[in-house]
Parts: sequence; C-alpha cells; structure tokens
Amino acid sequence: MPYLHILAQMPTHNANEVHIGLWYPEMPPRLRLLNGLLETQEQYTDRVGNPFANPDYPYDHRRGRQCSLGWHAECSDTFHAWCQCPHHEEAP
Repeated sequence: MPYLHILAQMPTHNANEVHIGLWYPEMPPRLRLLNGLLETQEQYTDRVGNPFANPDYPYDHRRGRQCSLGWHAECSDTFHAWCQCPHHEEAP
C-alpha cells in the first residue's frame, strides 16, 4: 500500500546523535493513505511491527515486534539483546 512518507511527521535529528525515545511511551500515528483514508489496523501493525520490510518504519531504533506494537510487558527480549525500546531502561 502506498503511504504518505512518515519522515514528514518525524522530528529531524543530527545523524550522529542517538535518540532511542522517539515514539515512547506514545505510539506513532496511523498514516493517511494516498487515497485519503487512514491505514487499517492490519496495515498499521504490519508497518510498525516490521523494520525490515517497510521503509515507513516509524522508530529511530530497533524494537521487537511486541514493543513496536506497544505490548511492552510481552516483550520476549528480556535481556535487551536486540530490542532497544526505552521500556527496557525503566525500573521494573
């Protein structure tokens, strides 16, 4: 599905800075499709949950699928080996 480009909605950052908090704790917005409608829940889930298949991935850091969907308590990366979601830095 063709999306309006997410970068138009994201703040710009210096490429040398690390900003792992973009879209946390709030979730990224649903995008408006070129036909004027908002993306469906299924399209949203596919976009935010797959950093490798979608150029409109909204995060500026790696997230496991659960964290990318806002299901932080269900994140399977309990040792923070791959997922860089800021929730891993919070006290339990």
